[in-house]
Amino acid sequence: MRIISAIIINSPLLWASAGLILGLILGVTAESLGILTLGMVLHLIYMWRKGAPRQGFEGWLFASGPVFLASWIVGFMLRGIYIVT
Repeated sequence: MRIISAIIINSPLLWASAGLILGLILGVTAESLGILTLGMVLHLIYMWRKGAPRQGFEGWLFASGPVFLASWIVGFMLRGIYIVT
């Protein structure tokens, strides 16, 4: 059970869906940027607490931060195209 929860938390798909939902709901607002900044800081703290990377999942661990940011960008672009206009 612990391995499954570690895989889910380390998965870039979880971070991507969080960033996409954030971008779709809030767009580019002060609240969204605050949550985005908090997410990136928490990601850095999480990487620091994980310690030295282990072979196999280190790519997922390091990819989750940039994926979170990129999916937020995609989310607010989709919001601007389909929701606002």
